[in-house]
Amino acid sequence: QSGSWCINSICSSELDLVSPAGATVANVFEIVNVTDFAGVFEAKGVPDLNGGKGSAEALAAKLKSLKPPKRPRPPAKPKVDEFTAEQPTYSAECLEYQDLWKSMKETYTNSQDEQVQEESELTADPSTEPATDLLDYHPCAVARGAGGVFGKIAGQSGKMAPENMMYSDWNDCMQGDINRDMEAAHVAYAHSLYDLASNVHTTGVKSYACNVLPDTIIAPFGAGMTFEADNLCDGTMDFIKSIMDLATGVGVSTFDHQTAVEAHNACNPLQVGFSRAFCDIHCVRDAVVRGDRTIIRNLEKATKLSNDNMKKLIEWSSEAARTETEYLDKKIDHSLEVNTAYLSSIAHNTQPTPDDLLQATMSQTQSLLHELSGYAEVATNWSFSKSSKSKVDHSLARFLQVTEDSDMTNGTKALHKLRDELAVLTQTLRTRPTRSKSKAVVQEVLGDLDELDEFARKQSQILGMYRLHGGIARRINQDWKAREENQALLSLDHLWWQIRRKLDLYLDTAEQEIEQFRMAFAMMSDYQDCSAGFGDLLESYVASMSASKRHRRQLKTSWQEVSNLFGELASVVVDGDMFASFMFSEGCDSLLASQTMKQARSAYMGIAILIQRFQASGQKKPDATTLSQAADRIDGAFEEAASACRMGLMQSLHTEPSRGRSSLRRTSPDTDA
Repeated sequence: QSGSWCINSICSSELDLVSPAGATVANVFEIVNVTDFAGVFEAKGVPDLNGGKGSAEALAAKLKSLKPPKRPRPPAKPKVDEFTAEQPTYSAECLEYQDLWKSMKETYTNSQDEQVQEESELTADPSTEPATDLLDYHPCAVARGAGGVFGKIAGQSGKMAPENMMYSDWNDCMQGDINRDMEAAHVAYAHSLYDLASNVHTTGVKSYACNVLPDTIIAPFGAGMTFEADNLCDGTMDFIKSIMDLATGVGVSTFDHQTAVEAHNACNPLQVGFSRAFCDIHCVRDAVVRGDRTIIRNLEKATKLSNDNMKKLIEWSSEAARTETEYLDKKIDHSLEVNTAYLSSIAHNTQPTPDDLLQATMSQTQSLLHELSGYAEVATNWSFSKSSKSKVDHSLARFLQVTEDSDMTNGTKALHKLRDELAVLTQTLRTRPTRSKSKAVVQEVLGDLDELDEFARKQSQILGMYRLHGGIARRINQDWKAREENQALLSLDHLWWQIRRKLDLYLDTAEQEIEQFRMAFAMMSDYQDCSAGFGDLLESYVASMSASKRHRRQLKTSWQEVSNLFGELASVVVDGDMFASFMFSEGCDSLLASQTMKQARSAYMGIAILIQRFQASGQKKPDATTLSQAADRIDGAFEEAASACRMGLMQSLHTEPSRGRSSLRRTSPDTDA
């Protein structure tokens, strides 16, 4: 009998060898027996270090002469400038409020997070002094000129009001007007009482005294005149009243005139109040403008100070870094000199003899020539690619040129040079594989890709069947939904559609993974045909790995969600005794009960698909105990309701539904999958 010895897809010709030793695989690999690693290895011993260039004394003297550099003193740290904020100043006329605005008390938290109470004096801008040197239309100049007399009629001092009246003076001015109005009211009240009393008195005398007086007749000669006494009495009373009214009226008029004169000379509260208010408004505006300008100046000063300090720190840091770097540079140079001294001593004591060096060079050369003979054999049977042939020709030409130009006067040097060039030529042949070897590897990779692509097509077909199963389940649900009659059916429908949405979401993710792998296989094929770059291949690989991770995450998430939903579906069906209710309403062959059972089975089959997907993706199969128990509960509830209906016990079953029914299912999730 005969056969071939193969390494993967690369095989030898048909041979009748029982052992592969002696066979040549594709004229590339020659299989040989392993030889025993036996020999005599003798150590050279420790070299003599007493005296000479490589002695310990010479090394110690060399190291002693190498003085380590001293660390330089770092540059002095710069003195940074501290910032002190400029306090705002105000117009002098705005501080002329007696003791009201001479200082300000405030409480604030300092940099140590402590509450501090401080009283600071408010300062006037020197350019605004004196405060009396103001324009005529300046609000504070107008307020300064507003004044008058504090009248005596108003119960006040009768003196002139002070210049630049304060708020208390303005209040006294207002109170003077109030007092004068009150005095005028008193006089008017007394005059009214007098008018009423005099009118009553005059009318009473006229009515009761004058009317009772008899008329007087004077007729000494029998003829004369008659005097009407009542008219004379009335006229007398009117004259007396007029004299009294004259005195009273003169007094009242005098008072009114004096009051009017005093009111004219007194301070006007409206004038004083508005003037002071406009001056206050002017001072508020002045404080805001001056405060803003002070803030801007402080910001400019702080920014400049920060920049100057930063410049100082950067210059200091740069100088310190430069000093430290120079020191490290000298330190490295010193370490290099120390290491050189050590290495020189070691090299002097461990350098091989010329005979040993020649023997090692001969051994390496023989090994390289033996390897070159293998490449020569390959070249006689299989052609190099164009690029490989060009590189090999160049290396051979260079090797021959160096060999011809070698100086044979120094045999050791020439032998070393020949060995080095031979190593370069061997390395060139190593890195330039023959076209047949590359083709064999490519064919092997393409074979693996075909198998993976076939696996992807099968997985796509399985997902297609799952899609078909989902469509059939939806049509069953539509027929079943047309018979919905109560809230329980609505709950079942809601749970079923939730399960279907979770499964559809997973199927979408699985299809995306398979499609991404197909694209990656196609990119691998394009890369082998040199129609795509390595960057495209890497990008396709990263995308396929990302799709695989998404598929695994979605598979776990979908399994957890749909298994929980199916448990809830089983609870609604069993605990709600829905099969018994349907058969009680429609009979033992209830179409609604049958459709509900089909719907539950379709949901269970859809969930069982996920178990197969765990196995297909190489993941650990999940625990389906809870799922199987839920399915057993639904099967048991249906069988028990059907049996009870056939035995005529539906009435009692409907009125006293049992709980916790269970039975063995006909199939398991693995079998269904």
